[in-house]
Amino acid sequence: MLPRVLAFLLAASAFTGTESFAQCPADDTFEDNDTPSTASVLPVGTTTGLFVHGGAHPNGPDFDYWLIPAVPQGHQVVVDFHNVTFNERLRVLLSPTQYGNPTGATSALQDERIVDSNPAAFAQDYVLEVSPQFNNDALVCDEYTLTLSVVPDPCIAANDDALEDNDSCNSPTVLTPGTYTGLRMTPEDRDFYTVVVPTGQELVVDQTDPGEGMGLKLNPQDECMGSGYYTRTHFNGPGGTRTLTFANDSGQPLAVSVQSLIWGPSCAFYDLSITLVPSECSMAVEDVFEPNDDCASSAPIAAGSLTNLFMSRTSPDHYSVQVPADTELALDLDTTSGSALVSLELFSDPACTLRVDDASGSNASVRWTNPTGSPATIYAKCAIEVQSVGNCAQYDLAVALLPNSCITSFEEDLYEDNDTCATATPLFHGFDPSLGLRNGDDDFYTVTLQGGEYIGVYVMENEPDVVIEAFVYRSSGVCGDTTNGFLYYNNSDSSDQTADFLLAQPGFTPGTYILQVRIAAGSTRSCARYDLFTRSSSDPNARLLCVGDGSAGLPGAHDTACPCGNASAPGSGEGCVNSQGHGARIRLVGAPTAFTTPSELYFTLSRARANTPALLLQGAEPIARPFRDGILCMGNPTERIETLFTDAAGSATSTTDAAVAGLVDPGDVRYYQFWYRDPMLSPCGSGSNFSSALSVRIE
Repeated sequence: MLPRVLAFLLAASAFTGTESFAQCPADDTFEDNDTPSTASVLPVGTTTGLFVHGGAHPNGPDFDYWLIPAVPQGHQVVVDFHNVTFNERLRVLLSPTQYGNPTGATSALQDERIVDSNPAAFAQDYVLEVSPQFNNDALVCDEYTLTLSVVPDPCIAANDDALEDNDSCNSPTVLTPGTYTGLRMTPEDRDFYTVVVPTGQELVVDQTDPGEGMGLKLNPQDECMGSGYYTRTHFNGPGGTRTLTFANDSGQPLAVSVQSLIWGPSCAFYDLSITLVPSECSMAVEDVFEPNDDCASSAPIAAGSLTNLFMSRTSPDHYSVQVPADTELALDLDTTSGSALVSLELFSDPACTLRVDDASGSNASVRWTNPTGSPATIYAKCAIEVQSVGNCAQYDLAVALLPNSCITSFEEDLYEDNDTCATATPLFHGFDPSLGLRNGDDDFYTVTLQGGEYIGVYVMENEPDVVIEAFVYRSSGVCGDTTNGFLYYNNSDSSDQTADFLLAQPGFTPGTYILQVRIAAGSTRSCARYDLFTRSSSDPNARLLCVGDGSAGLPGAHDTACPCGNASAPGSGEGCVNSQGHGARIRLVGAPTAFTTPSELYFTLSRARANTPALLLQGAEPIARPFRDGILCMGNPTERIETLFTDAAGSATSTTDAAVAGLVDPGDVRYYQFWYRDPMLSPCGSGSNFSSALSVRIE
């Protein structure tokens, strides 16, 4: 097949092209508004196309300040903020210039509303600050939009409602079943109520038409200020209903504290509906393991299935399980009836204070592996979630004791052995799924950046019961020093289960960093799978493969050498050296997203021979085979996507959508490479060479 491809290459038609990459604008049209004294006037209405950036931008950090002049007494300033690109959290603060403290979001998400009122006896100016949350290299640039309104404050003229004064736990208003409308509160004047709930009854409280930043809390009256059965929701405007319930299965009447809370604007208006209904839990029959309501009375259980179990908010269930050495405990809780959300927690001590895993929902699953070398007792707690609407549940519990998969069936990834700084694997841009990690068997990678290049590195765990730590070192001299030597540290113990960094190489010379990935101490498993993704400013959507410096970038083929010793410079990302003394490189052209999409798959060739034909190839699997003057990386089946001609600089850009021409479907991974002519004194004498290659995943 290769001679036929070469014949097609030599007969190709001419095409020239240039590289095209989207760049962040340096300034918006309102610059320079970088200080409070140079603030730009923010007009009423919506203003778009605004930009801020941090230290990773070539021009350094940029803050934006906006002046909102002469806000009348008794009026509100309402600013709706929208982060368009959402590359990083931003700080958005609104400050009156003559009194008080700033309000706003110190770590703004994609959308925020900021409201402040002018209670002064005169009109006054406000200043709005928009800036990176952290003034460091973590932000290149973000585009944002502002919408400004200045409106009369609805709270200033309003009076207290008829149920005042009920401003504390000591002065609540007693409520009976019914509906109460037109209630009002402020952050300084919250509302407290008491409802007597008879035994066997369930209290249902509906708060309707809540405003921005309101919450509702239920507690026994003698624990009025406790954590309680509590919900807090932020709204960008009025509307909606929130409901909380409290079931009294104690055997005696209980007084329940109902609190309406507010964090948002200066006041809010709402309605309350109080209902008492029979408790679904009061007529239920306890299971055979009762009483097991605390850790001290945990019921011993063994492997098998336990059915027809029952728990309520006031009667959680506790169990203990003997786990042999090198054995994995798996508990699966399935709710069979009841509307409650449940929690399932595992503890390693008989006081149930050292939690090793937890889960919640209508069903829940937890795991723990015994790595101690001797039998251990693990304690499980099944309870109703604090914020659950329901108050009891019937459930089944499956208990399994399994061989430690980290010992019996764990498979290493093809980057092994990269267990030390000295054996670190070169890491190229793109997506590497399902890499393996064990306790005491850390993974090390080297990351080389060209001058002015920056990349995002994302370490994404596959098991939520394992915390993965990642360290970045500047040089091999301090590599592995996890106490003082690292440049950056992050871990996956967060909502997105990702440890991430942004690395930037200033100036014009390359720089190499070392990434260390390991399992954190205290994790419930001794092995884990993780995904590794790098997103580069130069190749944001693809993983670079088949570089010609002896580290081909393919699993199991790191030492593939160029055919006649014509290796390219380490870290250059180029293919094997051609007759011009350097190698050619392939780049992906398109939007800088995590993965490219169909109908956006175009490639640029650079540093090839000038004014010569080149062929863009697609393969279905990666290989690393010395061929002609380069390394062939396209495994069968292969496709010829497009023939093009380089320009006077040795560059060309494809115009054929490779995803369409190559019949690629979402979810597929394909491999791309340029084969180009090098007719004059090529290093190995074959007359042709290959660029480096890319693997691209289509989403």
